[in-house]
Amino acid sequence: MSQRHAVVVGAGIGGLTAAVALHRRGWRVTVCERAPEPQPAGAGIVLAPNALHAFEAIGFDPGTAAGRAVPAAMGLRRRDGRWLSRADTAAIAARYGVPPLAVFRPSLAAGLTAALPAGTVRHGAAVDSVEDPEGSPVVRTCAGEFAADVVLAADGIHSPTRRRFFPDHPGLRYSGETAWRTVLPASGAGLPEAAETWGRGERFGIVPLADGRVYAYATAVVPEGYRPADVRAELLRRYGTWHDPIPALLERIDPATVLQHDLYDLAAPLPRHHRGRLAWLGDAAHAMTPNLGQGGCQAVEDAVVVAHLLDGARTPADVSAALAAYSAARCARTDAIRVRAHRAGRMAALRNPLAAAVRDLAVRAAPAGPALRAMDGLLGGFALPPLPGRYPPRHNRKAPAVDTPGQPPPGSEEPTAKAGRDMTTTGIDWDHPKDPRPGWQLDHVRQYVESGGTEGHHWRGTQTLLLTTVGRISGNAVRTPLIYGEADGRYLVVASRGGSAEHPLWYRNLTAHPEVRIQVGPEVVQGTARTATPEERAAYWPVMVGHWPAYEDYQARTEREIPIVVIEPAGRKPAGGA
Repeated sequence: MSQRHAVVVGAGIGGLTAAVALHRRGWRVTVCERAPEPQPAGAGIVLAPNALHAFEAIGFDPGTAAGRAVPAAMGLRRRDGRWLSRADTAAIAARYGVPPLAVFRPSLAAGLTAALPAGTVRHGAAVDSVEDPEGSPVVRTCAGEFAADVVLAADGIHSPTRRRFFPDHPGLRYSGETAWRTVLPASGAGLPEAAETWGRGERFGIVPLADGRVYAYATAVVPEGYRPADVRAELLRRYGTWHDPIPALLERIDPATVLQHDLYDLAAPLPRHHRGRLAWLGDAAHAMTPNLGQGGCQAVEDAVVVAHLLDGARTPADVSAALAAYSAARCARTDAIRVRAHRAGRMAALRNPLAAAVRDLAVRAAPAGPALRAMDGLLGGFALPPLPGRYPPRHNRKAPAVDTPGQPPPGSEEPTAKAGRDMTTTGIDWDHPKDPRPGWQLDHVRQYVESGGTEGHHWRGTQTLLLTTVGRISGNAVRTPLIYGEADGRYLVVASRGGSAEHPLWYRNLTAHPEVRIQVGPEVVQGTARTATPEERAAYWPVMVGHWPAYEDYQARTEREIPIVVIEPAGRKPAGGA
């Protein structure tokens, strides 16, 4: 496979994210979109911490395209305005590393499109069929045919490709609710708090967007296909007497901008998310109701994971294996969220007055701390899986305490590094439960070396150490493999993750616990970490770029100066005594 070509069906958030992720891994990408042009109108989307960390993994910052403002709090309310539950966004950011970011969906799509080469997205190219996915895939569109090494179907909740390749699947089920959505201009009164208000069989949501506008939505239990003749009158009749600022928002609504969609999810999970060299992602793979705000977020996760697994695929067999690994990594998580969202919707849509009162009482009585921790698997559950056939299975084996440079861990099937470009991989815990992305940086180091990215560069060997920090919230050890340099008797590492979170998890941990432990070769070093001063950074930056040229790319992509962390050694001892 001399030139890898991916065809993405659908230019929604999931499809565009997959295109960006693949493009940044060296793939040539074609996105086929049936709409004749980008849609200027649309609704909001809340990017939860798990989606923001996924964007971070590919170096894309949605805040650049869509704004960065976040509300002070969010929660659930009754029709009279009384809070049933409320969480400060600062607490969410402290627990998950970044606060949720609500953005205008067309702005996010435009930002993703801008991250692609011109001409990547083909509007007006409706896909008629995908042929021979288990042999030599060809995508047939009204604008022509595209041969592909891999096809990613992100063609939405009514996915034609899903219906074709899973003809016996029961398809979609109606949730019993319809939804109205619109975006209102900024009022100049500041951002309101984000809230969803529960009635009996009705809900109203207010979500301040990062660009200052307000995303408003409403749901109601109605027969499938119900469409009122006068949208504004319908909304005022249902929600016009609810708490402020709902009546004032309804008065500002332009009916022409209101979108209405009945809410569906898959009646059953797909048996797998791939077939040969064709994979489904987002709503095409696991359509879910929006009750947890995870539909778009899971599409982003899908896109980043599938691109990660395809990173090293060079042959048709590699691609098939990567997509099989994608199915294995994503099926269970996305279906669990689909089921959870369906159950949450049934509770929120209760119409019986007694049942709704008991529901409200239960939500109000739940302590805030445990309620937030209950979201850990959802908001903190994003992780990049091991590449197929290259690393030990999860929860199975770990690398030895010290690896011989250039020699893979036993049983890992990791190719030996090229001569002259050996890597010291010291004491890496390949699947530490507190590391949200096990082996992420080490994986990129190895693939960079294998790809010949060091040609023309004075390569002195990619050095990695294992940094152990103390979690700010949990107090648990967080271990991260990092490239390091040395100067003036100090160890240097770069906070290089960039993206939607301002800094990586380990760097944020240092604000609370600057005492760290690192393992370098056969010894463990205790030390104190601090951010380099501007003068030190100017002196040390060339040292770090000398070890890893991609730092310059990271810095250019994040459009901000990436900090260097200085670790002052305090004591040393053999690794066996750590």
